[in-house]
Amino acid sequence: MKAQKGFTLIELMIVVAIIGILAAIALPAYQDYTKRARASEMVVATAPFKLGVSECVQGGKCLAADGITLNIPTNSVSRAELSVPADVSSGSAPANAQYNAIAMTTLGVITVTPKAANGFVAGDTFILTPNHTGGGVINWTASGNCVTKGWCKTK
Repeated sequence: MKAQKGFTLIELMIVVAIIGILAAIALPAYQDYTKRARASEMVVATAPFKLGVSECVQGGKCLAADGITLNIPTNSVSRAELSVPADVSSGSAPANAQYNAIAMTTLGVITVTPKAANGFVAGDTFILTPNHTGGGVINWTASGNCVTKGWCKTK
């Protein structure tokens, strides 16, 4: 008598089914992970803007007459004098960046628009809104589609 060699068809089908189930679970988790990793670049890109606004407010140079309301200049020369970065316009972002533009209003609201690639659309904005209550302290509130989808997380 010869000993049986190899696998039976049912054993092979079970292995293929297990691999299929693992792939069905792992692929969406991996795609979500990569979106969150790419979105973290948008969160990090706001750091110079937040720092510039904080320094400007603590120096008292970016406040309206009431001492609470932010009054950030719009032109890049005035911003540079106050250590607040100029807006990153569409097309001037680094070539490999995940964002197209970063804009700041006179009230200090920072809006990051992602490149329409890698699972992002232009509507997946990341918005940081400052809340200055006095004493030079600013609390930032994150919003936008990127936050509601769970990709952009801040501390």
